[in-house]
Amino acid sequence: PRIVAEGFELAKKEALRVLDTLKIPITADRETLIQIARTSLRTKLSLENADILTDIAVDAILALNEPGVPTDLNMVEVMEMQHRTEADSRLVRG
Repeated sequence: PRIVAEGFELAKKEALRVLDTLKIPITADRETLIQIARTSLRTKLSLENADILTDIAVDAILALNEPGVPTDLNMVEVMEMQHRTEADSRLVRG
């Protein structure tokens, strides 16, 4: 088991090294963030629900964003409402 674990650790380090050489800088404007969030959410939700929640998620993060300061994701609260669906979701600021 230790040999296998060491192999996974080596593979992880190599994968991170390769990924580091492939990364490209992006501008974190709203439209780019929308595209990234939509791509991610569409792998986890139906297309319709992903599209509804994309704008809400990005707007929630942008509301917290201060340049040069890490965004505290604990400031975003997701509340489940009984007898409601994803289509009823909305962002409440404040």
